[in-house]
Amino acid sequence: MTKLHAHTLLVTEGREPEKHFGTVNPPIHQASTIIFQTLDDLEAAYKGQYKPSSYGLFGVPVTHYLQDALASLDGAEEAILFPSGLKAITVALRALLAPGDHLLMVDTVYGPTREFCDAVLAPLGVETTYYDALIGEGI
Repeated sequence: MTKLHAHTLLVTEGREPEKHFGTVNPPIHQASTIIFQTLDDLEAAYKGQYKPSSYGLFGVPVTHYLQDALASLDGAEEAILFPSGLKAITVALRALLAPGDHLLMVDTVYGPTREFCDAVLAPLGVETTYYDALIGEGI
């Protein structure tokens, strides 16, 4: 297969017009509830193994197209998008921190992130110290 130039990939990846009546960009799906054909499909969705869609927070088709495009552009096997800042923050913290680690976090952090540090990370053995954002060189 011919390797496409990066500029070509930027305008073509994540698009499958043949699946969408010839439209260039994939349609936006606004949905809160997804119906599964089988219980196995539902269980696969909860394990992150169901590609079409499982719930808006886990991605809708346009999200999957964008993930595929980003992965292709970066030469990666897969890319992951998050529906909220809190989800992105918590996934990054869980990926990087292990029991016995010490996290230094600004005390003006988003409230739910502080809750995550105190209620989830602390019981896992990750200590969090909150510092004044205005401390400057005193840190």
